[in-house]
Amino acid sequence: MVAVIVLGGREDERTERADAVPATATQSETPAPQAEAGPAATATPTLTRTPAPRPEVVSYRNGAAVGGIERLEFEKGETVRFSVASDRAEEIHLHGYDLYRDVPAGGRARFAFKADIEGIFEVEMHGSGVQVAELRVEP
Repeated sequence: MVAVIVLGGREDERTERADAVPATATQSETPAPQAEAGPAATATPTLTRTPAPRPEVVSYRNGAAVGGIERLEFEKGETVRFSVASDRAEEIHLHGYDLYRDVPAGGRARFAFKADIEGIFEVEMHGSGVQVAELRVEP
């Protein structure tokens, strides 16, 4: 396929337009990505949204932390979000922040709070005393 471009106007305008528009085009089954064609090209603004952070999931099954003790890292001032999934009902204790949550058998307990204390804190299944995660809050 051949494309013909008819240009009108002054000679210097034709030169500018010829630079901005290719003189020939080819047809293909899959379109090729378009390169920016200089100052005459118009850019379409793209909105990028940062998705809300997904909470970490720590799993507890058969009396142990699945995959070992999970390491959760946050910076001071951030919102800490994580949940603990368990195959049995138990109370979960986050040391340092002194937060407790009950988790039902086969359910999840969710934690969400502002990280305002720096340090390393244990997340444990309170009844069995099994550590399932380590929360690190750094400056």
